[in-house]
Amino acid sequence: MSLSKRFMIGFQWNLIGQIAFVSIGLVYSAVIARELGPNDYGLYVSVLAVVTIIPLLINLGFEQTINVRLPGLVLKAEKAGKGNVVYLIRTLFSYRLIISLCAGIILYFFAPQIALLIHQAGISSYLRLASIYIVFTGLISFLSMVFTAQLKIKFTKTLGIFQQITALFIAYILLKAGLRINGILYATIIASILTFSIYFFFSKSYLFRKSIKFNLSRFYTIGLTAWLIGFVSYALGKQTDILLLNYFEIPTSEIGFYNIAFSLTLMLSFLGIGSGPIFQSIFSEAYEKKGVKGLADSWYIVAKIGLLFFLPLFVFALLYAPSIITIIYGNEFASVSAAFRILALFKIVYLLTNASFAMPVFYLINKKAIGLYLRISAGVLNLILDVVLIPRYGILGAIFATGFSTAVIGLLEIGVLIKAIKAKLPLIFDLKIFLVFSIALLPTLLVKGETVIPLVLKGFIYGIISISLMMIFKPIEEQDKQFVKSASESLYRLLRYF
Repeated sequence: MSLSKRFMIGFQWNLIGQIAFVSIGLVYSAVIARELGPNDYGLYVSVLAVVTIIPLLINLGFEQTINVRLPGLVLKAEKAGKGNVVYLIRTLFSYRLIISLCAGIILYFFAPQIALLIHQAGISSYLRLASIYIVFTGLISFLSMVFTAQLKIKFTKTLGIFQQITALFIAYILLKAGLRINGILYATIIASILTFSIYFFFSKSYLFRKSIKFNLSRFYTIGLTAWLIGFVSYALGKQTDILLLNYFEIPTSEIGFYNIAFSLTLMLSFLGIGSGPIFQSIFSEAYEKKGVKGLADSWYIVAKIGLLFFLPLFVFALLYAPSIITIIYGNEFASVSAAFRILALFKIVYLLTNASFAMPVFYLINKKAIGLYLRISAGVLNLILDVVLIPRYGILGAIFATGFSTAVIGLLEIGVLIKAIKAKLPLIFDLKIFLVFSIALLPTLLVKGETVIPLVLKGFIYGIISISLMMIFKPIEEQDKQFVKSASESLYRLLRYF
């Protein structure tokens, strides 16, 4: 199967999966927020911050190692056998199992001290319960990447949806039974155990077959660099914001508002979330076959596809943030809209830099150190701004710190990328797309009302006019259409008009 064909199949299943993820995720977050209320929801968010940052600490870049190296090993395995593939997967899985167990044990016994450190003594019992989840989420993350790196997206997305639906169903029952935060954690743990069991069953051929030992030292270099970059990107971003909001004793309801603003921004990126590993595999194969020229060409196309699927939702949500937030979360969370708009504006700036897929390229062209330094600089900048702004401006200070540091890193990364692989920036495409979606918003202002039906009508008008303007401006170039045509004739017949 051709590279473009495999890409398109993977992308289509990723798209289907992300639509389902966001739909279920919105329902899940809305149920939790409405049932808990602003104060307890903020407390739950504080638990999540600790639970999320621990897997980042113990990740060690195993997923990125698999994502970058496994596609090449699989190609070679077609001639040399799968011994090396089995050895890589089994070795890293064994390490992840040991590390995850140790992390869970440490969290259980040191939960009170961690809770006191962030000035939230009341969450220690929740952290002890979450220690079970820590073990299984690390194993699921690793096994999921094994299949994703081979573009088996249908399988991973189906399991992800199963895990979400299971957690939602159990959490709803336990919330109605009065278990509140404990009920949510119980639901998450049960869903994780079931999902891991399925992954483990289908991974037996990778874990128990005969292997061929080889030197993994050069693979670890990529993994450790990716671990540091991931830790800086996430731990020194949202998670640091939440922990510092707790440390500076910002009201828990405000912390809940911050999480909704950040999560909603992330959900609006749903068409691209999860596609990073797919694009990484595409970049890896393109670089393996055609060198830097193939890498630059594939990045140019991917950058445009990413913007096409990211930007329209952000433009629409930026204008109608109050209605969207009130409909989903209720009137108690209406004040979130200001924080969301600030973060969304910075996200649009980042998208327009076309830097979303710069780091996967850095891994391949031996620019990992530069990428790491840039991410560390952005993380430190966010941390400094947090310390300065949070005591005075609360969650708005944290939002500005994260958004500004993200936009800065985007500009710097794209500068390095252009110099390293002589990549072309799709500036004309960016301008056309931005104009299309901005102009398409204007007629929606004629529709009055802030409830569900008027908002859906505005979205429908926005979509129809956006498609019509795309047919007029035709932002998609012929080489992009040919890439799509080689993968999917039906999709090409649709895109050829744009």
